[in-house]
Amino acid sequence: MNKKHPVFDTNIFSAYKKQLTEADKGKMALSLVVFYELTATKINSDKRRYWEELFKVHHKDKTLIVPSQEDWHLCSRTIWLMHRNNEGIGKDATAL
Repeated sequence: MNKKHPVFDTNIFSAYKKQLTEADKGKMALSLVVFYELTATKINSDKRRYWEELFKVHHKDKTLIVPSQEDWHLCSRTIWLMHRNNEGIGKDATAL
């Protein structure tokens, strides 16, 4: 991935799904974590196929972001520190 691409989180897809165009989705990079969050819910078969096609496009275009072991370790440590410091993060922030 040589060019910079915006990366949207699940909340953006959920809150702005009516405003996001196919062109917007084509210009972004897709996080594997966001893909999992969007497809591991009660969605119909058509929506599931839509996200799987988008996944394939981003994989082919090398705009799929796949967290490494180091990324997951850093994330878990950051969340742990937030809990330890009583920063009041919700359970949904650590669900996955």
